[in-house]
Amino acid sequence: MTEKELKERYLSEIEMFRIWGDIVNNSIQEGLISKYKIMDINNFLKIAPIPRVKDVNSLIRKAFYIGKKYKNAYVDITDKVGVRFIVLLINEIELVKNIVEENSLWSFSKDVDFEDEKRNKPLTFNYQSVHYIVRCKKNFLVKEKSVIIPKGTPCEIQIRTLLQHAYCELSHKYIYKSNSEIPPVVTRSLAKSVAFIETTDNIFDNVSDKLMEQNREIINYFNGLSHIFAEIIDKPSEVKFNYYILESCKDVLQGVDVNEIRRFVKTHEQIERIISSKQEDKLIYKQPVILLIYFLIKTRSRKLRQCWPLTFDELKPLYTDMGKRFR
Repeated sequence: MTEKELKERYLSEIEMFRIWGDIVNNSIQEGLISKYKIMDINNFLKIAPIPRVKDVNSLIRKAFYIGKKYKNAYVDITDKVGVRFIVLLINEIELVKNIVEENSLWSFSKDVDFEDEKRNKPLTFNYQSVHYIVRCKKNFLVKEKSVIIPKGTPCEIQIRTLLQHAYCELSHKYIYKSNSEIPPVVTRSLAKSVAFIETTDNIFDNVSDKLMEQNREIINYFNGLSHIFAEIIDKPSEVKFNYYILESCKDVLQGVDVNEIRRFVKTHEQIERIISSKQEDKLIYKQPVILLIYFLIKTRSRKLRQCWPLTFDELKPLYTDMGKRFR
């Protein structure tokens, strides 16, 4: 295939690759939300994953001028479209990996895994990331776009922590794309930074585990409320807001099972109507914790007022919603 032929074919298919990247991206995010009940996916993924198609000139350089010698460059180059998932913690990488490997839309191969590198080369501190190539299992018709994704169409997936991403960005910009010889002192400095990143990522994981254990009760309560809320309304938008209320009312939660709140919501059908009609007016109506507040207004009104962390002006309308006077 000549340069001209490769360019013409790629430009004729570039929109198809872009659509395939969107499908892969959306499928992984939906999988994370569904399997792990990640209600705030925009907070979980520290940089918004945006599928990127390869620049045509970059593809030509890779195919004909630099890197490997390909038997069939157009087929063998697998990063014509790619999407990157950036998380905060090492253990969160595993969650994304699980979703990639379980999806029925594609087959996958793992090109790079820094955990494998650590096991196989324990004395080497080098590139840190997880790379997959996923390929469409069969011809896939995207009706709304009138586009067919051919069987075998590849998409590269990269999964990193924020710290790994910083290292990769630096090394890719100044080292990977450089034609000049890299001074040994720079190579050594990069290796030292990888060791530092690995240590820091492990410390972050340890801190997160300890905090999660300490706040397990609140986290479980929030997850329970979120499930009920999703059944009747939608997904929440401000995790921190919920935690703030739950933490403030922690003592009141003793003895209140989430299933009690589910039964309460089912027997008070006006709750769904009230929340739906007021969601655009105030933030609190978009939050799962409002279900707990309504429950406490009806069952533990005095204790709710004692633990309430905001102004009473915020609480009074919620009493009105439940047909009670604020005293």
